[in-house]
Parts: sequence; C-alpha cells; structure tokens
Amino acid sequence: MSQFDLCFNTKSRASLPFNTSDLEQLKRFREDNPHIIGNFIPQGTPLF
Repeated sequence: MSQFDLCFNTKSRASLPFNTSDLEQLKRFREDNPHIIGNFIPQGTPLF
C-alpha cells in the first residue's frame, strides 16, 4: 500500500508550491496533478 499526502488549497489562485524554473519538480508535479493546468492552483483543489 502506498502512502501520500493530500492537501486542499485554501487561497484563490495560489502559486505552485515549488520553484517553477526547476523543470524536474515541474514535471513531477504535472504527472502527480494532471488536473491542474497552468501555474496557479484554484481554491479547493486537491494536491498530491
């Protein structure tokens, strides 16, 4: 069984939780969160 953290964004249009110039982190985030399109996270969106 795998383990992961699930967080819900409470701010409107929050920026991504890492430095977006780090392409490895950006790639991993996009793979883990394909429902987030763009560089902002809508309020109430679950993050993995």
